[in-house]
Amino acid sequence: MHFVIVCVVLTIVTTSATAADKLHFAHALKKALEDIIIQDHEAFLDSALEMIEPIHNLCDDPSKKNLEVVHKNFEVLVLNWSRIEMYRFGPALENNLFEKLFYWPDRRGRAINQVRKVLFRQDQTVLTTETLAQKSVAVQGLLALEFILFGTGSETLVIGNTYRCNYLGSIAGVIAMNASSLLGGWQGEAGYATEMLNAGQANSLYNSSGEAIQELIKAAATQLQIVGELKIAASIGKLAKKAKPKRAPFWRSDLTTATMLVNIITVKRLLDSGISELVVRKDVNADKSIKFQLNQVSLALETINNHWIDAVSSEQELKVLFRSHHLLAKTVKILQTSYPRALGLIFGFNTLDGD
Repeated sequence: MHFVIVCVVLTIVTTSATAADKLHFAHALKKALEDIIIQDHEAFLDSALEMIEPIHNLCDDPSKKNLEVVHKNFEVLVLNWSRIEMYRFGPALENNLFEKLFYWPDRRGRAINQVRKVLFRQDQTVLTTETLAQKSVAVQGLLALEFILFGTGSETLVIGNTYRCNYLGSIAGVIAMNASSLLGGWQGEAGYATEMLNAGQANSLYNSSGEAIQELIKAAATQLQIVGELKIAASIGKLAKKAKPKRAPFWRSDLTTATMLVNIITVKRLLDSGISELVVRKDVNADKSIKFQLNQVSLALETINNHWIDAVSSEQELKVLFRSHHLLAKTVKILQTSYPRALGLIFGFNTLDGD
């Protein structure tokens, strides 16, 4: 099935924005950037760097204990990625950074097929960060890392599969390098955060703080749509017998539900950093509604006890997933209608095709 993600495109109504409104927009934007976006990108870089030494230890001393340490670090890395996954604009667009870190969706499994070919051929050019970084995005990101750690043949890491372990290390190095570039793109005088904070007539990207705020609302709405349509709906289908759980990311490491929860919680954190306060001034019910819907989705997903593959095959947990999909659709509608209206924004629609 081909899913279409509908992203709201917002335009600030500058004629209705008072001086006080503009000040509130700027304050909310500063809080969102400094307290959420920058800090979450820093956390992702830290966890990427922290992957490197445990992998070296595993390669030097293959053991179940050392592999477990790498697994734990991988979980932290992936959950921290899920905190910044929504920011697909700005620095994420430079040099295909987003795809280099997270090449998904990939319904035909082309990326993992490339990883399998690398392993089969024992390609020596993937064993250094410099040469791996020049290769296909499919063989150097988080999902490639996951396959090496949890996919077919991963059990050989504990008995001294030198090639596989060295490839694992080079992927971790490239991820750390790209995570550093991503954070660097947000920071500094020439960084994207400064660009957003300096919104105005002289700014080529944002004419006002309101336009910068709208970018964040669009990112939040898009992320919730991706969770609802591409991660949940594409996996569960309409009937259990037609379920395709492997369409969701991180099913091999059984982090699918956890990453979706972090996606949702991060949207709530972003909105709560200051944007919701702007909405409450005009429409308290919109704020209450979106918090209620997001809390309901989180509570629903927290009840998933089975591994993702089993959950999508369970009639009881399928009901939970159907409900979560329904709740997310309602939440997105609030972001596309009530939030823009309360903030004095007008909006149209732009379709983005999900692969």
